[in-house]
Amino acid sequence: MRVMQRLRLKYLNRFKNIYLSPYTPITIAFQNYLKNCFEIEIKGFIDSSKQGENIYTPQDIDKLSIDKILVLSPKWDKDIYKNLLNYLDENKITVVVKSDKGYKKSIINYKFFRLTDIFLLKLVTTIFNIFNIKVINFWTNRIGEFSLECEKFLRKLELGDISKNNRYIILDALDEKDIANKVLYDLYKDVFQNKKETIFLKRGYLNRFIRHLLRDRTFYNKFFHNTEQRANDYKEFLNTKPSIQFSLEDKKKGEEILKNLNITKPYVCIFARDSKFLEETFKDRDWTYHNYRDADINTYELAIKYLIDKGYSVVRVGNTAHYEISFKHPMCIDYPFSNHKSIFADIFLTSECCLAIGTHSGILDMCNAFGKPRIGVNSMPIDCPTYSTKDDIYIPKKLKKDGKYVSLDRYFEMMHSSGLSHFQTQTYEKLNLEIEDNTPLEILDVVKEYFGDFTYNQTDAKNLEKYYEIHSKSKQFSAVKTKIGTKFLRDNGWFIN
Repeated sequence: MRVMQRLRLKYLNRFKNIYLSPYTPITIAFQNYLKNCFEIEIKGFIDSSKQGENIYTPQDIDKLSIDKILVLSPKWDKDIYKNLLNYLDENKITVVVKSDKGYKKSIINYKFFRLTDIFLLKLVTTIFNIFNIKVINFWTNRIGEFSLECEKFLRKLELGDISKNNRYIILDALDEKDIANKVLYDLYKDVFQNKKETIFLKRGYLNRFIRHLLRDRTFYNKFFHNTEQRANDYKEFLNTKPSIQFSLEDKKKGEEILKNLNITKPYVCIFARDSKFLEETFKDRDWTYHNYRDADINTYELAIKYLIDKGYSVVRVGNTAHYEISFKHPMCIDYPFSNHKSIFADIFLTSECCLAIGTHSGILDMCNAFGKPRIGVNSMPIDCPTYSTKDDIYIPKKLKKDGKYVSLDRYFEMMHSSGLSHFQTQTYEKLNLEIEDNTPLEILDVVKEYFGDFTYNQTDAKNLEKYYEIHSKSKQFSAVKTKIGTKFLRDNGWFIN
């Protein structure tokens, strides 16, 4: 077992991504000690039983970029060390040994804090029970998750799918760095501050205290309202109106931005995901598990030309990208490479478009927030359609195994039997599935179908009916009834056979 003496703590500065295990008052105190004495920042905690912000389970380790895990536990250090070895190389795990006297002091402090916690926990539990209070902590550092979680909650509230007798405490983000887009954040903040069912709790001691209580599993299970978005909320988005909108003043500001970008209305937004945004924004994490969603923006060229011929401007959205669009035209604006980028423009562009075309991404999830129709192309997972309006349509990527295309039914069998997550690149690698992107012609065909430039034949209705029947087996997206591209099914009959 590797042991690190106290005098060597200063050498931890050579490591960038340090985590502590488990999550206890002892490790919290050690975190403060490292920061105050050595200016060493801790990225988070690894704990197999606790939940909370910056607390991860050992199973999360493969998603994190970890240089070192320090284990501090007077009683369970050996067990924790052995468990972590199942997920990480031993060179990255260090048990920190303290003197008996130091541990006794830590244990006394731990017991004191536990007694205080128990008293405060009972007090807050009583108050929350009396006033029917629930707590919501939105995922603020990802623009797509944040907007979808907020919209899902507000629209369910409007439909009466969640109790209006409750009062919902919305926890303000603890740090500006935790907010993906301040403009979007403030739009929702205004809504929450003006709703009688919600209490927007600004950052401060009380905010932190409630977050601390949520780490108690019993309190969490009883009072935490889960807003996690899994794209199966089709009816909520189709039967309600958007919860946010820009003010007249902001719209004037936005119109000036459109003018500076030479964007004329009507315009269509396009987007193809690549890894640059996450690589630049969250440099301490390995994001390759998202690569299965990537696509090439230049495969949109035929669709771009078609749209321009119909009189539409085409705007590629997103704050950053690896490559520019090869096709050049005055009515095709490559916003990520423009000189007029801003967090306001990032949101406003999507809010004013007449249509968006592209892969699953945070920036196009703004369509759900503002009620804009979407054409999903290169959709992954293949059973995950777009779902912002009744006019949405999508086509998925194609999967191959041993040189043969994999049908939707076969895909469900493989995923269900493997127990693996279809939200990770590694899953497709483990199952030896080759991912094939949509061709430029397939993308053009689904865009033409959306605009009615398409002739249906007698078998198309049967193909769609069969698709919906198979898609109903989807564990996470069965409720989403978005139409799949008719021409796609016609040309790829194996998908439903």
